[in-house]
Amino acid sequence: MRKKISNSLSTKVFLWVFTALTLCSILIYGIVLVFVPQSYQLTGSKQFETNAGALFSALENKSYEDGTTLITNFCIENNAVAVLGNEKNSVTFGDFEAIVDDLSTAQTYTTDVTFSEDKASYTLSVISLSKTASELFSLLLRFIPLVLTVILLLSALSALICSRVIVAPIAKISQISKRMTELDMTWRCDTDRKDEIGVLSSSLNTMAARLQSTMEELETANQQ
Repeated sequence: MRKKISNSLSTKVFLWVFTALTLCSILIYGIVLVFVPQSYQLTGSKQFETNAGALFSALENKSYEDGTTLITNFCIENNAVAVLGNEKNSVTFGDFEAIVDDLSTAQTYTTDVTFSEDKASYTLSVISLSKTASELFSLLLRFIPLVLTVILLLSALSALICSRVIVAPIAKISQISKRMTELDMTWRCDTDRKDEIGVLSSSLNTMAARLQSTMEELETANQQ
């Protein structure tokens, strides 16, 4: 098997291109898998912090009723829960059961609030329920088999095309060189390429024409 591969330029090019494309694609997906959820989490955290600051500012000089309405709307719009209370009573907003196990790691912001009709000080804590980063990471992990299959198929197809495009003219030139060793000059490299392979083909055509002319002159001289 190794000997067959070492003797076949087409197979070598296919394996090189296939390996390079596969490794690069896997590396890129790995980078996406690691950094995209983190970046998304960071963006979401900053947005939640901004929205929480806006809520705290909006609660200034509001009545208790208007304040609780703002807090309720905030929890709905930002997928969050909140606790508003003091030493006398406490009110919760949102579904606390959803984060009962994640309170220690949840994103939380706290401030003191005083309502217009009541000078008593309240403590307001808003807690984000968003798990977008972990959910996105889990989703990307689930797609790994599909992505890997697509990567392998596209890499194989691209490698096959590259090996054909690169190796086909070289294989043709190799066959021509064998004919040259047998002093057969009745061939021409037909190519419109302008790259190095095209230059090589043109040079072979010129060399074959000159050799053919020289051989004919020698044959004529020998007959004379």
